[in-house]
Amino acid sequence: MKYSIYDFNQQKCVENDLDMTDILILSYIKNFYPRMNKMIEDDKEYVWFNYGSFINEYPILKIKKTITISTRLLKLQEKGIILKKCVRNEKGTFSYVSLTEKYFELLTDTIENENKNQFDENITPFDENKMGGFYENKRQKDPVTIINQSTISKKENIKEKENLDFVENEDFKNLLEEWLEYKKEIKNSYKSSKSIKVFYNTLLKYSNNDIEKAREIINFSIANGYKGIFEPKQNKKSYNNKPNYAELEKYVL
Repeated sequence: MKYSIYDFNQQKCVENDLDMTDILILSYIKNFYPRMNKMIEDDKEYVWFNYGSFINEYPILKIKKTITISTRLLKLQEKGIILKKCVRNEKGTFSYVSLTEKYFELLTDTIENENKNQFDENITPFDENKMGGFYENKRQKDPVTIINQSTISKKENIKEKENLDFVENEDFKNLLEEWLEYKKEIKNSYKSSKSIKVFYNTLLKYSNNDIEKAREIINFSIANGYKGIFEPKQNKKSYNNKPNYAELEKYVL
C-alpha cells in the first residue's frame, strides 16, 4: 500500500473512513492556507473555505452543488479533524474552518512539523511582505476581506442578535446556521425571525434537545433536498445511525 497520498498518511486516512474527496479537501486547505482569509475566534485561527474556488480547482470531482462540500466538511468535523463555523454578514454566509491536532496527525511524519510550523506563523491576509502583494489585487474581488466579530458593524450585530441570539447552546447555533445556509442555497429562506424561532423549537422537540440527534435530522433533510425537517420514527435507521456520506452524495451531486 502506498504510504502517503498528497502528504497524508493513507493508513490513518483509511482508519478515519476518509476517501479521495476528503483527502483533496484537506490537501486544498494545506496548499492554500497562507492565502486564505482568516479570522480569530476563541483563540483559534479560522480560514475561509471558498466553495467555488475548490470546485474550480478540482473539476475531476464533478461537484456541482456547494452543499456537497458542506456535507463533507461536516463529516470532517464529526471525525474531529476540523472545526467548522458559519459567519454571516451583509455580504452573505461564509464557511470557516480551523485545523485540530488530529488534522496534523494525518500528515506524514516527514512533513508534519514543517506544515504545522507553517500554519502557526499566523500569516494575515494583508501582510504584504509575506504575501508578495497577492491580496492587494484581490481585496476588491473577494466577498470577504477579513471577518472578525470586533469589526462587524453595530447594525450587523443587532441583526444577528435578532435572528439567533435566542439560541443559547453554541453547538445548536452552529447547526442552525448550517440549516439557514442550506435554505438560502435552495432559495427557500425564512421570511422572518419568528419563522426561524418556530423551526428551532421544532428541531429541539424532534431531537429531544440532543445535538447529535438534531445533527442527524438536519443532515438527512439536506441530503434529500427537503425544505423542512420531519419527526424521526423510532424504528427508522436513518436517524439512529451515523449518516452514510457515500449515499448522501447520490442525492446532492
